[in-house]
Amino acid sequence: MPLVFAAIAPHGSMTIAAWCRPEERALAAKTRAAMEELGRRFAGTAPEVTVVLTPHNIHVERGMAVVLAGAMAGTLESGAAPIAMRCPVDRELASAIAAAVGEAGVQVAAVSYGANDTAAAVFPMDWGTQVPLHFMGGRDDPPKPIVMVAPARDLPWDARGRRARDREGGRDIRQARRAHRLVRSRTRA
Repeated sequence: MPLVFAAIAPHGSMTIAAWCRPEERALAAKTRAAMEELGRRFAGTAPEVTVVLTPHNIHVERGMAVVLAGAMAGTLESGAAPIAMRCPVDRELASAIAAAVGEAGVQVAAVSYGANDTAAAVFPMDWGTQVPLHFMGGRDDPPKPIVMVAPARDLPWDARGRRARDREGGRDIRQARRAHRLVRSRTRA
């Protein structure tokens, strides 16, 4: 399966117009317009699966996490209207990503929630996953399958990526973190 689209996206609930109270809608108008454009570009590539890498969901000490539950579901609350979402997990791709992360020398935990049967389990979806999916596949009918990956938050970026950089001929995955900081600084202005 080829990579057809990649983006670094903000994840504030205010980017979803239906979530905002009327007096809040103007506060994130530029970011919302950018997310809507991101969604159009995403749809134009017709991806089969959406992979979300987010530090805001599960936290696993000294390792990354990949969700292997059969689905993820959540509701953004505290806004003008609750926004619910449920997406199937592409368990085959999730397993392959978990294996590749482990082969790169990074500790990884394949995680699920609730049911003893992983395929029947529904993993909680938080805003860091749901907001990007709102614009990129999560509202498709049917919702696009997803894979959610969480980095190790307690390790320095060098420790997370050293082995992966070595295997990729020195490519520095820390560039994504720098880009995320840049996007955050520009969206706050």
